[in-house]
Amino acid sequence: MQQSFSVLRIEPAAQCNLKCSHCPQVTNELPRDVIEPEIIERALEELDKNTQIGTVVLYHGGEPFLHRDFLDLLRETKQRGVRTKTVTNGMVWRNDLYEGLVDLGLDEIMFSLDGLNGRQSDAVRVGSSHLKILGNMKRLIDVRIARNSDTPEIKLSNVQFFNPATPAEDPIPQFPHWIEDGMGDHARFVKEYDTQWAMKWPGMHTDGLIFDVVPHGKKKRACSNIFDTIAVRWNGDVVACCQDLVTFYPLGNVKKSSLQEIFNGSPRETLLNAMLDGNPISGCKECPALGTSGFLVARDPEFYDAEDVAPPPPGFKVEAGDGYDKYIRL
Repeated sequence: MQQSFSVLRIEPAAQCNLKCSHCPQVTNELPRDVIEPEIIERALEELDKNTQIGTVVLYHGGEPFLHRDFLDLLRETKQRGVRTKTVTNGMVWRNDLYEGLVDLGLDEIMFSLDGLNGRQSDAVRVGSSHLKILGNMKRLIDVRIARNSDTPEIKLSNVQFFNPATPAEDPIPQFPHWIEDGMGDHARFVKEYDTQWAMKWPGMHTDGLIFDVVPHGKKKRACSNIFDTIAVRWNGDVVACCQDLVTFYPLGNVKKSSLQEIFNGSPRETLLNAMLDGNPISGCKECPALGTSGFLVARDPEFYDAEDVAPPPPGFKVEAGDGYDKYIRL
């Protein structure tokens, strides 16, 4: 019986304007470019044929807004009636993006700010400015208000760095008060903070990093990411999930096969069977989703400030996971 997927990821650009020290793409010398027009056509053809696709994520590893025609790609996906999301580092913003993202109906956008303060964020997200990112978020919110629009829904990804000097039996990331405070009156439009620990990703080279890798110690038998998702990279290579940023296990290429054929092909079947048998392939064994990688811990103790652990402010509910917490505004 043919299986299908409900989430389609398309990578508008594998390039990035930042050099984040905890990103696996930075530690690998891989070719990167914007997505080829032929690849976009193949992905859109799948959207036209596959009615089970309910969500398109215009992001995989690079900065999507480096693609000059990002708004055209967004228009194409929204015309097909699917929920569309993207992720951005918040630094590459042209004037047309603010109005375009709102007017074309982008459903969700996630910005990235890391650490427990702006100094940590700018230190690890090399080339970024937390103040500029907060300002771009506020401007997008102002356009939403002016358009009387509820979209795009705004979320924050906040990667934090485990401090071994303050051990805990089951450590969880803190609520990022510094971002909430920095947003001021605009904070009420931030729907969710997704906090997680910085981890060693599959295919990540640790030589030369400013971090050491400390064992995580909490493992899961299986991963749910690979069952209903497929990701199309800029060059047409297809991978199984959002964690494969270095194409450690290509399933095929859309220039040679349809996405449906790739999703039901033997490479993916091998991947699934290995996971279900409790013996995942080597790349999956290194993945944070299975808890089999490790925390990234800063080598310089001065990286860590005195940490004042405070609960989230009123008006949030917490959804806890393995190594991450979602703080959702009510």
